Amino acid sequence: MQRRVEHGLIMGDIRMLHDPLAKRQRAFIFGTVAVVLLALGSGLLAWLRPEPHPGDAAIVRTGHGQVLVRVDDRLHPVANIASARLIAGEATDPQALGDEALHAAPRGVPLGIAGAPESLAPGGATGWAACLDPYPQQDAASGEHSARTDFKTTFGPDGDPAAEVIVLAGARLRSLGEREAVIVDIGADEWLVSARGRTRLGEDLRKSWGIPDDAPRWPAPARYLEAFVERPEHEMFPDVPEEREGNAGLSFLEPPTDGVQGGPPAGWLCADAAGEAGAVEPTADAVALPTRQGGEHTRDDAPGTSASPAVASRFGGLEDAVGVDTGAGFLVVSASGYRHDVPDVATLDILGAAGATPAPWPILALLPEGPALHTEAALRPLLE
Repeated sequence: MQRRVEHGLIMGDIRMLHDPLAKRQRAFIFGTVAVVLLALGSGLLAWLRPEPHPGDAAIVRTGHGQVLVRVDDRLHPVANIASARLIAGEATDPQALGDEALHAAPRGVPLGIAGAPESLAPGGATGWAACLDPYPQQDAASGEHSARTDFKTTFGPDGDPAAEVIVLAGARLRSLGEREAVIVDIGADEWLVSARGRTRLGEDLRKSWGIPDDAPRWPAPARYLEAFVERPEHEMFPDVPEEREGNAGLSFLEPPTDGVQGGPPAGWLCADAAGEAGAVEPTADAVALPTRQGGEHTRDDAPGTSASPAVASRFGGLEDAVGVDTGAGFLVVSASGYRHDVPDVATLDILGAAGATPAPWPILALLPEGPALHTEAALRPLLE
């Protein structure tokens, strides 16, 4: 009777053909239970997984991805992981930091080395090569490289031919044949390059080896030749007898043009880590190196000396920065093609490079120089 009265007062119908009030009551009960269960689940989750608090961790990362380093109980934003590790003095990874802990911690000014590599590979790189593209042509619209077809040497603002030097890591070169050679033209001088290295090409040598006047020539920046070891004339082609009739039977490589050339082999001329010559197929993976105002890269003649324009204009072969030992000092070579001075191998370990692998300085010297990586530089405010 009570249900019939409630139904009549609310629905205006006492026949009880349907009972929508029961459905509403069940919905209310189920909704209340669901809210209670969600509240209990949220509380349990907060208890089991509280907001991240890394304690006294030297390097932390916020939920928004910002990296901070702890200096004298203050958290300082840093430019990159390399700077944070240099300040912390250890190759540690950032620990998660919650918003509450971030707001409660004392904050300091931003620190670090702008332009330092973000990540370093624990292993080194091999297969270093300095390659020459003698007739490059930049398509300003697409940014892609092609080759010249007219073999007309053009010159840059420094007077060097507008050839491109490409530094590659992990390159697999084809060694030149015992009687294959390249004539490299650097303006006033010509050099003969073979699988053994380079030697200056004078008139007497030209006649002795029977080099024709119309032999193809590869224009190149003068400093590119420093990547090849210089050898005496008699060491250039060991299998060519000194006492012979006629010319030496040399085969001269032609520069690539639009990927097609008349002589072997197709590709770029390269100097390997030993300073000897090889060739490699052109690759589109080599990216353009950034230039400073005036279109010049930066370069040192040796670690710690004054800077001069760099030679390399493209770089490729690395996914992460690597630590190397040139024999004259330690460097970090970034994936973007910059080389950074490092004071010692212990600093490389702090950066996460896990030591240094041998690398040829004559090739790495062609790269632009980035900022040096050491603790004192990392502790400087970014605003300076």
